[in-house]
Amino acid sequence: MLVLSRSGEGQVFRSDDPLKIDNDTKRIAKPLRRKINDYYDFLENTFLKPGDRKSVRAVNVNTLGEVPDSSWFTNRIGTIPITPQSLTQAANRGTGPVGPLTIVEGKTQGVTPGFRVQDSKGEVYFIKFDPATNPEMATAAEMISSKFYYALGYNVAEYYIVNFNLEDLKISAEAKVTNELDEQKPLTRQFVEKLLSTIARNSDGSIRAMASKLIPGGIGPFKFYGTRADDGNDLFPHEHRRELRGYYIFCSWLNHDDSRSINTLDAYDEQGFVKHYLLDFGSTLGSGSVIAQKLRPGNEYMWEAGPTFGRLFSLGLWMPGWVSVRYPNYPSLGRIESEFFQPHKWKPEYPNAAFLNMDVEDAFWATRLLMMFTDDDIRLATSTGKLSNPEAEAYLSRILIERRNKIGNYWLRQVSSLDGFLVTDGSLLFEDLLVKYGFEQKRRSHKVSFSAFDNANGNRKDLGGSVETDSTTVSLPASLTTAPENSFFVVTLSANTHATDVFLKRTAGALRIVGVQRK
Repeated sequence: MLVLSRSGEGQVFRSDDPLKIDNDTKRIAKPLRRKINDYYDFLENTFLKPGDRKSVRAVNVNTLGEVPDSSWFTNRIGTIPITPQSLTQAANRGTGPVGPLTIVEGKTQGVTPGFRVQDSKGEVYFIKFDPATNPEMATAAEMISSKFYYALGYNVAEYYIVNFNLEDLKISAEAKVTNELDEQKPLTRQFVEKLLSTIARNSDGSIRAMASKLIPGGIGPFKFYGTRADDGNDLFPHEHRRELRGYYIFCSWLNHDDSRSINTLDAYDEQGFVKHYLLDFGSTLGSGSVIAQKLRPGNEYMWEAGPTFGRLFSLGLWMPGWVSVRYPNYPSLGRIESEFFQPHKWKPEYPNAAFLNMDVEDAFWATRLLMMFTDDDIRLATSTGKLSNPEAEAYLSRILIERRNKIGNYWLRQVSSLDGFLVTDGSLLFEDLLVKYGFEQKRRSHKVSFSAFDNANGNRKDLGGSVETDSTTVSLPASLTTAPENSFFVVTLSANTHATDVFLKRTAGALRIVGVQRK
C-alpha cells in the first residue's frame, strides 16, 4: 500500500492497482488463546500511550484510499446494494435459538452477567438481559448497532431478540459459573433465579433477552495497536489500519463508548486463518448495558487530568457543559442526544491508539460510508430493536439522523469533499458531498490543472490548460485522451485550502482511474 505523494522512490502504481482484496487469509497454525485484563487495558491505554503515535497515513489502504476486503473488513454499503432485507438480516443466517434452552455456563464477571445456552438444535448462544430499571434498552441497543456495523463492513456475531419463560430454562448437570475471581463453581437453580430476579420482565412475566450466537474458534480479543505475533497474516499495525482508525467515527455516531479490546474477538476460522470481530454493543445508543448511560461517557475519558483537577481545585464550582444536558424520559433508550454532541470532541471510555491516530483522510473514508445510510435506512434499522414505545423509536431515529448530519457537516469539511470520480466520454465526472447532502447549497468553484505523471519516480510535469469551473464535469485535454498506452496523468482539483489528485492511466484505449488522494 503506497502513499501517492512521494517522489523519486521508485514505481508508484503497480499493474494490479487499485487492490480490491488484501490477501490476509493464508492458512496458518492456530494461534494460542489469550486474554486481556480489562483493568490493565485501562491503565495501559490511559497512562502508557501504547502503539506507534507517529503521524502517518493509514498503511492498509489501496491507491483509491479505500480499505480492501480482508479478514478485518468487507466492503458492503456503497459497494453492494443495501436492501431492507440485507440491512435487517445483517450477519444473521438463521432464526435464532429454538427452545427449550439449556444453560451450559454462567458468568458474573464483566459489565453484563449472563449465560451460555444450548438450544434444541445444539447451537450455542450467549444470553444477556435488560436491567429492571430499563426494559428493552440494552437488547435494543445491541440489536440496532449490530445492524449498522455489519452494513458498514465489520465482522459481527449473529444477534437475536428472544422471549422465554423462566420455567423453559434447563440447567446442564455439568454447568459451571465463573465468578468475579475467575473461579468456576457448579451452577445451581438458586443462582439462576437470583440473577434473573434483577432483570426486566415483560408484562406477562416472560423474559426478553439478547441471544448472540457463539463464534467458533475464538482465541481472545485483539488490541488496537501493534500486531499479533502468532498470526502470520497480521502485518499492518492495528493503530495504522484505516478501518480501526475510522471506527472512531461510527462509535461517535452510536455513542459506543465501550469500544475497547475486551469487546473484540479474534477467531480461528475453519479455513485456517484468523478473522477479527467486533462484539458487545450493549453500551451504545444511550444504554450503559446494566444502567442507563451516565452523563460522562462520550464526553470525557474515565480519567483526565485537566477536568479532574479543574473540578478539584475549583471545589466543584467548575463543571463541564455535558453535566447540564437534559434527556427525555425514555427508559428503553437511556441517554442519547444530538444537540450537545460535537463529532470531533467525542471520547470513548479511555484512550484508543487507533482512534488517536485517525487523520482527516481516515475520517473522510468513514464519514462517506456513514452518510450513505439514508433516513429510511436509519428508521428501518432502529425498528429491529423492537421498542414497544413508538415515541421512543421515533426519537432514537431522529437523534441518529441528526448525529449523522453533524458528523458529515464537520468531517467532510476537513479535507476535499469531492468524490464519486468517473471517466466517461472524454470527461471526468465527480460530485461534491457537501452539496449532495445539503451542507452547502451552491457548488464551489474549483481550479482544475493537468499534469503528466512519471510512474517510475512519482514526478509530475504541468501540461498547462488549467481551468476554473463550478461544474462537476471536466473535459479532459486531447493530450490525455489520445496518449500512448500506459501513460499516467494527474488531474488536480483545488478549492480554498483543499485539493484532490485524481490519477489516470491510459490502458486498453481508454483512461481509467487508478488513484485518488485528498489533501
